[in-house]
Amino acid sequence: MAGSPFSHWLYRIANREILDHYNKAKRETSYEIAIDESNTALQEEMVAAKSEIRKHDDYLDLQNCISRLSSKYEEVITLRYFEDKELKEIAEILGKPEGTVKSLLHRGIEKLRKTLSRDEEKQRG
Repeated sequence: MAGSPFSHWLYRIANREILDHYNKAKRETSYEIAIDESNTALQEEMVAAKSEIRKHDDYLDLQNCISRLSSKYEEVITLRYFEDKELKEIAEILGKPEGTVKSLLHRGIEKLRKTLSRDEEKQRG
């Protein structure tokens, strides 16, 4: 990575450490809480909280699927969609041409879609 800024090198190390952490952590949670049906405000708050929990669980499921991709796809998807990096920045960080990054991103998203579809089918069946 000659010619790349030192910060890009540090970013790659930090990114890999974060991904390793999420790969190791498997979180299973249960969120069933009994509430008094006469308290409408509490019911509304519980519905909102359960919605947020579902979003969080969906996020964790997505992270899990991304972590099962090969590292080349995992890196570009993480940088683009979780770190909001532009293609040019990703290319600089990874030391790859922009066209290669676009291709990796496209293929990675397709593989992610297939993985998510298979996981949904497994949950239904």
